[in-house]
Amino acid sequence: MAVLTEVSARVLPPARRLKWRIGATAWGSGAIARLRRHTRGLTMRDTALVVEGFPRSGNSFFVRYLRTCDPEVRLGHHLHVVGQYARAARWDVPAVLVVRRPLDAVLSLLVADPRMDADLAVEWWRFYHQRMLPYLDRVMVLPFEQFTQDPEGAAHAIEARYGLDLHAEPYDEELQERIRARLLETPGYQRKGMAGLVPVPTEEKKARRRELEDRAVAALAGSGCDELHAQILAPR
Repeated sequence: MAVLTEVSARVLPPARRLKWRIGATAWGSGAIARLRRHTRGLTMRDTALVVEGFPRSGNSFFVRYLRTCDPEVRLGHHLHVVGQYARAARWDVPAVLVVRRPLDAVLSLLVADPRMDADLAVEWWRFYHQRMLPYLDRVMVLPFEQFTQDPEGAAHAIEARYGLDLHAEPYDEELQERIRARLLETPGYQRKGMAGLVPVPTEEKKARRRELEDRAVAALAGSGCDELHAQILAPR
């Protein structure tokens, strides 16, 4: 086990960095989608809306909300690579960037993926959002707090900007429970040893976040991520 951990520490960061760079291009995002067998989420000419963002930024929740309101809507989602926006720009596809505060996103990622190092998570958050800067004039930025608390309002804002009809429904208790149940049922979140992947708050995850908070805060210190976060949220 010790040997495996040491090997992972040496091999995993370079492999991840390569994926980030490849995924930042239009062609690279397509290659990653095919490798991951997730071409359903790849942005194409007929995609109605791109909903993407850094992992653990509320992607699953908002995609599930939109899909619950309209099961037929064609979304670009869940590749977590900036190349999705390059593809959206190429075909003039409406696009949304979901953004979460760096500390919260990094902590959630550390809980979800025990293999992830705090410094690498911060580096990834910074890389992703720096590469998003050229696209900000043509995408709609949605803060985590906005669309998680009022997804219907966020959907209406998207409709107003892009002239779409997302069939947004009131986020009442019945719809909340339907979304929660579907998130819990998602097969990819049930992998053994990866319980933190399930995008639903639990006491176990909250406890783990408290354990990891000092590590995440130290990794973020001097990283410039908070300033980058503010720049992304700045009005345009």
